Amino acid sequence: MKLILAVAAGQIIGALRDDWYKGAEYDYPHGWKHLNGAFDQVDLDCEEEVSFSILRHYKPKSESQDFDKACEEKQDVWLPAHRGTEKEFTTRSGKRLLYCFNPALDQHAYLDVNEDRILGDQEVSIILQ
Repeated sequence: MKLILAVAAGQIIGALRDDWYKGAEYDYPHGWKHLNGAFDQVDLDCEEEVSFSILRHYKPKSESQDFDKACEEKQDVWLPAHRGTEKEFTTRSGKRLLYCFNPALDQHAYLDVNEDRILGDQEVSIILQ
């Protein structure tokens, strides 16, 4: 299983499964905004048992439980992406966006928080320019 680790001062401070990170088309690791501070991103390929042990230890606690349930049940809902850790941000044009994931569709998209609607890829590229 492939993992993506956040490492600072020689210590693992965060871990995500590679498939949880899917859809993050920007350089910044979206799921780790809550980690405050600088860190390196390391890709790790390891046995499933080892990866589950790492993930249990570094799993974001509160938001991830509802997210996991929705994914297990393939619910058709838009949730904050990367196991529920995404936070909304404001663009230069003043739009408030939230990067989301829909387990039923297995898709990532941006939610326009102001208008409460999911944006298409073309709209997002215009807004984020």
